[in-house]
Amino acid sequence: NSPLSTIAHGLDPFSNNLWLDCFKVLSERMSCGAVVSDMTIPGIPLNYINEGFKAVTGYGKEKIGTSCRFLQGPDTEEYLNDEIVEALRNCEPLHIKIHNHKKGGQKFQCLFCLHPVFGANAEYKYSVGFQTEFDSKRTLY
Repeated sequence: NSPLSTIAHGLDPFSNNLWLDCFKVLSERMSCGAVVSDMTIPGIPLNYINEGFKAVTGYGKEKIGTSCRFLQGPDTEEYLNDEIVEALRNCEPLHIKIHNHKKGGQKFQCLFCLHPVFGANAEYKYSVGFQTEFDSKRTLY
């Protein structure tokens, strides 16, 4: 039984973090970076990082348990960091273009999407983030 077939059979996707298992199965097939942060723990640590995130940033599973702040650097726009904090506080989705820094220190511009995940009792359990490197030479559709 795969996590996806369990949901298809009508079981609660929030029991035993089944949704997270499904998310992992799907996100490992994505080329963009995908992370899950636990909103119930102070500091909002990462509890999942896909291979796409490592391909985009150079950071991998060694960052599980830490906050995403390690991506910030001298070229990261402070006002956009404030927007991220505000979205997290208000349990709102967010879509921005921001400068972050790779493991080697290189600046890169990325498209960043943040989405709240609510538990079965409507509590704010997780935040899911997606990012992909933005190349101004390519057209986005």
